[in-house]
Amino acid sequence: MKPVPQSTSSSPDADFVAFLNSVDNAKADSVNPAFKRGDRASRYASLAGVLDTVKEAAFKNNIAVRQVLDTEDGKLVITTVFQHTSGVTWTGGRLALKTEGLTVQQIGSALTYGRRYSLTCAAGIATEDDGGNAASTAPASIATVQPRPASPFSPRPTA
Repeated sequence: MKPVPQSTSSSPDADFVAFLNSVDNAKADSVNPAFKRGDRASRYASLAGVLDTVKEAAFKNNIAVRQVLDTEDGKLVITTVFQHTSGVTWTGGRLALKTEGLTVQQIGSALTYGRRYSLTCAAGIATEDDGGNAASTAPASIATVQPRPASPFSPRPTA
């Protein structure tokens, strides 16, 4: 069982700001032997590494992180959500991935990339990597999606 969060803030918003200010950039923890720079394989921050980095800081500030997968207009849509123990939620944006013509394996790869990039953007962090590899073999096209109105069932921060 995990220990109880340590934040002593009296406000969900203060906890969220503390989380954003305390989360570290994700370190390169994986190797991609398919991409080499000279005689060494390319290193990058994996989805698991990014999740560990973000969840550690979030937990210390009474916040949970989740990513919801949906479909819209034939695209996979990833929404990153932060939820405070009080029930207040913040949406970190939505990322849509075009999947038409992709194999199941390519869709899985695109989903992993999308989750990683959505999470790093929502948490305001960067990842340590050798750069440029994803651009050379993009797993899927990314399209913008207009935000949907918030669900009436999702609590929102109040003034």
